[in-house]
Amino acid sequence: MHLMPEEIEDGLYAVGALSPAELHVLVQLEDIRAVVDTLVTWGSPYAVPLRGALAAYGEGGNLASLELALDRYYSEWAAKRLSGRRANAVLARHILGLQVDSINLLTTFRLLKSDLGGIDPKIFFLSGGAYVSEELFDTMTGLSDVDEVLDALKGTPYARQLEAVIATYVEEGSLSVFERALEDYVMRKALDAGRGDPLGVGITIAYLWAKQNEVTNLRIIVKGTAVGMPPDRMRKELILV
Repeated sequence: MHLMPEEIEDGLYAVGALSPAELHVLVQLEDIRAVVDTLVTWGSPYAVPLRGALAAYGEGGNLASLELALDRYYSEWAAKRLSGRRANAVLARHILGLQVDSINLLTTFRLLKSDLGGIDPKIFFLSGGAYVSEELFDTMTGLSDVDEVLDALKGTPYARQLEAVIATYVEEGSLSVFERALEDYVMRKALDAGRGDPLGVGITIAYLWAKQNEVTNLRIIVKGTAVGMPPDRMRKELILV
């Protein structure tokens, strides 16, 4: 978007693996290739997936290829650390699976509106989902409209969640309606994880997701107030649990 480095830096959270100093260096670079090359030089684990997606990005200039590469890296990285049959691992792996399903479903909806030009939609699939298998993803991406996708989801817990907002989608024509519905579903399932073993990982999962939801709601209120959004409209955007 050619924003100034200061504007980019204002939107970053320096609490991850990349230090504030490293983020400062990255925002000063002239283009995306330079960012990836710098990550390669640093030996960053993000360099490998991003470098592999650079060719696809260069062909169409679509950031989705880079986002997909990071999503795939994250899901595979997390899945490897959640192997085993222990209750904590099973629970955390299920929450991760719901996140992966959400990404695959949103990808499906976006592909319905896209001209792939002969590209196999399977390349966009993320493995490790709880309910959306590669076979189901392949079926859905071969359909022609949202109603058919919802029919294909009848055997999953997402069907009711998405059908509840179909009228809003028809009215607004925005895929963000489905995105918000899926966020709501995953959020509630993550919070439910805290109602089991008081010494298990579910308590931590529920706390972190509740905190994230709290921040998201505050951001919606602040932005809505700034642009003069009616209170009733803001309230509909919130996830209240």
